[in-house]
This record gives sequence, C-alpha cells and structure tokens, in this order.
Amino acid sequence: MHRYFIIFLIILFLIPTHGMALAMYESISTPSFKIYYRAGWETEALNLLQAMEYCRPYVEDLTGNKVPQVPIVIEDMGNLVNGYTNVPSHKIAVFAYPPSGDVLANGEDWWLTVGMHEYIHLAQITKIDDEPALLRFLFGNLLYPNLYQPNWMSEAITVYGESALSKFSGRMNGGTYPAIISALSKEGKMPSLAQAGYYSQSAPLANYYVYGGSFYQFLADTYGQEKFSILFNHTGSNLFSYLNPIYSGLSLDQAYKDTYGKTLQELWAEWHRHEYTKETKFPIQAVTNHGWEISNLKYYRGDLYYSAYHRDKTGPLSSFGSHRIVRLHDPQRFEMEETILTQATEFPAGFQIAGNTLYYSRQEMVKGFDNNEYDGFGVICEIWQKPLMGGGSKKLLKGPIRAFTVLPDGSIITAEDDATHQNNNIYRFDPKTGSKELMATLNYLIGGIHHEEGKLFVTARTFYRNNSIFELDLDRKTLKPLIDTPYGESIVLVKDGRIYYEAVYGGNNGMYIFDTHTGETLKLGDFTELRWAVPTQDGNHFFVSMNSRGQDIYSDHLQESRFVLPSERVEPPYARLEAPADHMVLEQYPIQRGGYMANIAHALWPRLYRIPYISVSEDTLQVGFQLAGGDILGDIPLWIASIIYDINNKDLIFEGQVSNNFFRPLKQTLSYSSINGHTFGAEQQIQLLNKLNYGISGLALGFGLVTSQGMDRKLWYPYLSNSFRWNGGTLSGIHALMYETTDFWASDRDRLGWQSTGNLKQK
Repeated sequence: MHRYFIIFLIILFLIPTHGMALAMYESISTPSFKIYYRAGWETEALNLLQAMEYCRPYVEDLTGNKVPQVPIVIEDMGNLVNGYTNVPSHKIAVFAYPPSGDVLANGEDWWLTVGMHEYIHLAQITKIDDEPALLRFLFGNLLYPNLYQPNWMSEAITVYGESALSKFSGRMNGGTYPAIISALSKEGKMPSLAQAGYYSQSAPLANYYVYGGSFYQFLADTYGQEKFSILFNHTGSNLFSYLNPIYSGLSLDQAYKDTYGKTLQELWAEWHRHEYTKETKFPIQAVTNHGWEISNLKYYRGDLYYSAYHRDKTGPLSSFGSHRIVRLHDPQRFEMEETILTQATEFPAGFQIAGNTLYYSRQEMVKGFDNNEYDGFGVICEIWQKPLMGGGSKKLLKGPIRAFTVLPDGSIITAEDDATHQNNNIYRFDPKTGSKELMATLNYLIGGIHHEEGKLFVTARTFYRNNSIFELDLDRKTLKPLIDTPYGESIVLVKDGRIYYEAVYGGNNGMYIFDTHTGETLKLGDFTELRWAVPTQDGNHFFVSMNSRGQDIYSDHLQESRFVLPSERVEPPYARLEAPADHMVLEQYPIQRGGYMANIAHALWPRLYRIPYISVSEDTLQVGFQLAGGDILGDIPLWIASIIYDINNKDLIFEGQVSNNFFRPLKQTLSYSSINGHTFGAEQQIQLLNKLNYGISGLALGFGLVTSQGMDRKLWYPYLSNSFRWNGGTLSGIHALMYETTDFWASDRDRLGWQSTGNLKQK
C-alpha cells in the first residue's frame, strides 16, 4: 500500500511544480483584498482594488461583519456580464465587461457595482457566532448557517446594498425592479414567501433578486438599514438555520421577530400592503399579450418590429428559451405577428433596418480570452444581415462590438471594446469591399449609435458616469454632451431632429424627447413604466410597459410636456488609477505585489469541509476523516482526501481525488483508493468546440485509465462527447471505447467494447 500511496503523492505534488511555469496570474493586495489578474490587466486590478476598499467600510457596517482578506479574480469573459461568490472556497470572481444595457447597466462604476455586490454576499453569509462558529471552525466552510438561507434572502441584501450607497447606481434605483413589483401588486399577484424563492413562468421577470431587493428596500425605509446587521447576527448564530432548506420558519421567524418585533410572515404581509397603497399608472391598450421580455421596438413602413425573449417550460427543471425578431403587421389594427428570425442568444447590439435589409447582432463563443473560468473561451458579438422579406443570413462582422448603425450608403459604423473594455474604437466597415477603417478611439463606452442627416448621436459613458447622450463628430474625434445628468439615459431613436430617449429620473423608467434644434427637453406620457416609445405618422405612439406577465407592447397617444432636467452633479469619490505609476489606492492603502504561490497555499488548506467518518457493520468498524479544499484560480478546483482506519482489521485506508487544470485547455482528474487491491485513475479531457448558437454546440475529447486489483487490471477508455442544439431541442452524447489488453502494459484479460449514452430533449 505504501508504494502506491507514495506514487500518488509524487504525482499530486509534481504536477503543480511543472504547471507553475504555465501560471499566468499575478496579484496586488491590501490587508483586506487580494486581486488576481493576468498580464495586461494590472490597471483594472488597481481600480477594482480601489473600488473594494472604498465600499469596504459601508459593507462592514451594513452586514456587521469584517471578513479576512478576500481573494478576487478578474475574469475576461468577453461580453458576458456577471460575477459570483464562492463562500466555501472563500473567493470572489468578477467578469470584466461593463454592461451598456439592461438592469445591470444602472451604475457609475462597474468594478464598484459588481465587486460590492459579491462582497456583500461574502460578508453577510460568513456572519457567524456562538455554536455555529465552533462547528464551522472544526468542520469547514460548509457550516456557515447563512449558506442555507432562502435564495431571496441571499440576494435581498446584495440588491439592496448595491443600490443604497448611491441613488444613481444599483437595480433598486434602475426603475425596472420597482415597476415589476408595482405591476404584480396592481394585479393582486404579489408572491408568497415560498414563491419568492424560485423563478415562475407566470411572472417571468420577477425572481428572488426582484422580490428580495424590494422587500429589503421596504425594511430599510421603514425600520432603518441598521437592523440588517442585527438580523444577520441572529441567523448566523442559530443552529436551526441549518434546517432552512427543509423549513425556514424555525430560525427565520424568530430572527425577524427578535430584530423587528414582528415575524417574517407579518413583515411580508406589511410589505404587500405598502406596495398596494402606492400610486401607480399603467397603460391598458395592449397590442401584445404574451409578456416575458420585449425590447428594440421600431416602427418602419407601417409595421412594428421588436426583439422578444420567451421560455417554454417542458417539465420539471426543463425549459427551452429563444430570442426572436418579430414583425407586427399593421399594428394600428392589431394584425398578424410574424417571426422573422429566431436565435439561441440575445441581440447584444440590437438590430437595425435599412432599406429592405435586416441587420442584427448575436453572441458567439470563441477562444482567446484572459480567463480560467471558461478555459480561455469568451463571448464576442457578430453582425449579420438578411433580407427583410425572407432569404438566408450572411455574417458581416465579428469582434468585441458593443454597438453599430447602418449608414445610408450601406457602410456600418461599429463601436468596439479595447482589450480591457474601458475604451471604444470606432470603425467604418464597407460590406461591398470588406474593408474596415479605424475612425476614432474614445475614452468612452458606446452603448448605442443613431444617425440622422449626416449626424451621429450616441449613448455613451466614461469613468464613474452613467450612460449619457452625445453627438459624435468623427472628423474631430470628439463627443459633444447633449443630455448629461448623473442618471442613466439611453437613445431609442432620432427622428426629425428630435432624440427620443429613456431615462430613470425619479426612480421610474420614462421616455423623454430632446429637440436638437431648440435645446428643449420634453417628457412623454405619465405612466409608471414607459420604454421604447416610437411615434407614428398620426401622432400615436407604440411603447413597452410592464404587467404581471412581463413586458408587452401598448398603444396610446402620449402627451408631451415641458421637462426640467435634474440639476444634480456628482464628483467621483476616487480618481481612476493607472499602472504602473500608481502605488496606493484611495491615497491611503499601499499596494503589495505578489505572484502565484498564495494560490497554492490557499489550495492546501481543507477549507471546504473536514468531516468525521464512521462506518459500522457486522464485522467492521471504521473511523476517519474526509477533507476537501481547492484553490482560488481554478487550477486545482477541488481535492478530496479520506483517511480511514479499520479498527477490526487494523488497516489504514487512503482515498483521494484531485482535479488539475494547470495544463489548460487540458483538464485532468486523478484518483486513488487503497481499497480493492489499490485503484488508480487518471482522466484527461480537452474542449475542442464551445458554441452558443444552433448547430454543433460542444465537442470534447477525453482519455482515461483505471487500474485495479493491484495493477493487474488496466482499463483504457478514449471517449468523445458532443452536443447539438436547435430551436426547441438538444441532443448530447458521450461515446467511449473500453479497451484492455494482455500485450501492452498487460492487463489480466483482453477486452474491447463500446459504450454510448445519449440525452435528447425536445420541446
């Protein structure tokens, strides 16, 4: 046994030694945070570190918890917008792409928004005391009680917290979340506590982010923000919190009663009553009635065009979603809807119509990005064209495209991100010749481009600013501010010298008009939620608003009224840093630089769990421990070791498994067990293809070896896994050749077999 155990340990520790030559991450840190980044990302690491130090006192006060140094990884995923917290592994990952649209775009600094959200998660969940603190210390990070709270409660404090530091940032200040709740309340469809914890087909835009954030906004407004830290102390020190997945009433009702003087059920009902008493106004003349998500509304040659997302539930934990471009014929008379195009991904840069041609965007996954999360795969934007009245599609462009517009001469203006998503390059592309010319480089992110009479108007943002509206002069390579307040503003269309735009003034999504000739600003309509409004020739308007089913298109004659723009001005609380010149954050925290070894040190400690093991049968009594850990960067995402002593046979048993991703894109899993005459396994896999759209969506090759019975048997199994996707269905499979031979590194038998498994899902 000792020989095999020693061999396993040698392999386990030599692989990191050799793999370290391939490690590409460096780190910068303060006592509170350590940022891991790849070459070329040091400036962004500095600015993320600064944002984290800026929000740290606020988060500590909000949650009542000070967290030991937090490792944070910057992952460049292309135009994917996300971040996550892994509490058992004690780490955070943030995706580098600052959004230009949707609810996450409401924020002054993406590093602050995403970093603070994830840090609140970590601080709130790791708030612990009394008996649970002892259990966590002894048995690992899976014993944090707040890990087992309902989903809505996990997201409640983060959505509220990201919005409370500044009224110009966060989803609770972005208009959409309050509108969802108001629409549900108006129709008497507010959720129960059970419904708040999952996604529902009947209210598809409402989820535990919406419910939790809105409920905690009510609690903070009514009882004070300072109550949250008291609440988390109660939930983090109660042994009954571990039973929350089974029945949360045992811990949560008492925790809320001890904090607020009322049970959770009573507070939930009070929130419902509060929402019901709010004054709201929603449109009633619906053009569509299918709900879900609608955007990019356009009125062209008497027809309406829009993009729509809908998801069909096909069974327990099974559903299919699709993104469509839809034409509504003669919407004044509510004629037929026609789907022009269906695709698997969203339309990241929207779509445009020019002449008889549709130009649309879609996402696709390619190699070449600075991340470990997807092994270097990341998401780009492609621009395609197709005839408006039928016919096939043709790909024109691909790359880090954030926005585009089609000019009258057929050329296409695109705004494309630089390597770290902080600046945009403006290009002119000629579809006839395939040539692409760089027109300007701007210290802005362009979220939308519109043109009229030779002028370009853009939605854009720069450091510590929300989206604003500018005129773009390509000759001078400058942006002239037209509408520039601390609130988020985004152009919908430009017509007859009037810019129709969305804004979140006063907490609601509304539509406004800026007259480029007079400089006057007008408000359009007075509904609680009003987006994507487009005028018709007869003075009517089509627009998108909210109901309990999601978003639908409505029709009404919207009145124009004079509007005075908000006069607030915001100065950034910190300046943007540049590497390598800057060595301090917030002018008070010196930066420490490090390499890769801290990641290895993090991996060696079994922080995930340290669980005692006991097994009793008729003739055996075994006791021992199982340990598990992992690193920060995902190079050793998981290792598990079991040490067991068989008291009757006086035998020491060892079992272990380690996942090794040092040699990306090759991934490896090693396993060993001293049971059954010693078993050793080694499996390698490489992902060859990873696509987001219909067709072949995944392809991977693998090779494995399993030895057993004291190395007498050796099973080799090369395999292939593949997946295929179409509108409304998926097909995936794994196909393996099982091989043993008495000739080469001899097994005790000759065997050749084929094993295949398949999985078909159809809507």
